[in-house]
Amino acid sequence: CYLLSTQRTEDIIRLVLELIIVICALMYICSALREVYYQGHKIFMKTLLSAPMKLLHLVSCFIIMLMIPGRAFCAPEYEDVMGVMAILSTAPHFLFYCRGFRLVGPFVVMIYKMVRGDLLRFLSFTSYFCWDFSQAMYVVFRRVDESLFHEPLEALMGMFIMSLGEFEDIYEQFDCSEHSILGKILFVVYMILVTLLLVNMLIAMMGNTYTMVNENQKEWLRQWAKIILVIEQSFSIQERRQQLMKYSQPLQDGRRAILINTVEKIKHEENL
Repeated sequence: CYLLSTQRTEDIIRLVLELIIVICALMYICSALREVYYQGHKIFMKTLLSAPMKLLHLVSCFIIMLMIPGRAFCAPEYEDVMGVMAILSTAPHFLFYCRGFRLVGPFVVMIYKMVRGDLLRFLSFTSYFCWDFSQAMYVVFRRVDESLFHEPLEALMGMFIMSLGEFEDIYEQFDCSEHSILGKILFVVYMILVTLLLVNMLIAMMGNTYTMVNENQKEWLRQWAKIILVIEQSFSIQERRQQLMKYSQPLQDGRRAILINTVEKIKHEENL
């Protein structure tokens, strides 16, 4: 297998780095199993659901381990596919730690909420309209062999392309159909519903989400606390108690608490 060759210096460096990545992935999986032992599988699953980027990172570690059989049996195509999946599931993990910074934290929260709420609703409506209109277009262009809509799945892809505003080449094919007028009517209705209505509705929903998150000036601080809580779950109760004794102060009733100095900033609004 050419991937196991060590004839060049670049190959040796690549193999060493790949070995380091495999070891790090294995260590992270062992750390996750340690969390399951301390927390129990139910609490561990709740923690992963509250931090989806951490879940994706854990999945990427398992994908990296699945790349080992591909290297052993010299299957570069399989290894490339698994490598791409590992990269795509690892990169979002950086956003998990960016939430705790004042500069970028609110924007990461905006992305989370827009993808989980606004974009999900938009895709649900868009997929419904794309599927319905694609089947109607398939009937209109059923006897046109060179059309983008001559097959059901191709028609679905064509409607998706039209929703992006790329319809110059597609519109010329309407005259080739026996039902060209009906096809043009469907085209106009689809563009009004999806391109104009749904896209602008998505922009409005994202603007509303941006306003809601931007109004909360301490959102980054709340995300910072959530990151700490998620990280603390990876330690045992005894280790957490030992760390608690370091950063907490005793109270009169014997309990311990954290002292935080806060400075409130008052905004003066000027009426011009």
